[in-house]
Amino acid sequence: RSKKMKIQKILFLAISLSSTAFADNLTVKLTNISDTEGHILVGLHNQKTSYEVMGTLLDNEEVEFNPVAYKKLKPILGEMQIHFNNIQPGMYAVDALHDQNDDGTLNRAIWPMTGSPSEPYGISNSAWNFFSKGDYEDALFQVNGDTEITVKVKYHFE
Repeated sequence: RSKKMKIQKILFLAISLSSTAFADNLTVKLTNISDTEGHILVGLHNQKTSYEVMGTLLDNEEVEFNPVAYKKLKPILGEMQIHFNNIQPGMYAVDALHDQNDDGTLNRAIWPMTGSPSEPYGISNSAWNFFSKGDYEDALFQVNGDTEITVKVKYHFE
């Protein structure tokens, strides 16, 4: 019986180590942070649905928001680094919102460019569309080993 317990412990240890042995670290360098109001919201996504709802009201229970990782941080003027540890290798998209008024959503302009974002935000690969962030597929990047990307946080027409 004790031999069986030892084998079970060894198997458990091997499985535990194998699940983290290939985990990588991702550093997202956010640049162009224009002020220290509110919070920076950063989502790491490996699903299109999660990426698409980032920036909608995050406390809305009807919104399916399930990023791989999510951080809410006080902004640092100019530039800051966000670290995501133990990320499995794969394809990901990052979006960052400078939620200046802390309402949990990407606010939109009423005038003169009705519907365009009125708070700074950034997307991996600078994936932008005319009135919103770009398609999920355009924002994807590869994490395979420790990875660093730069995301410029800016007003939409900047």
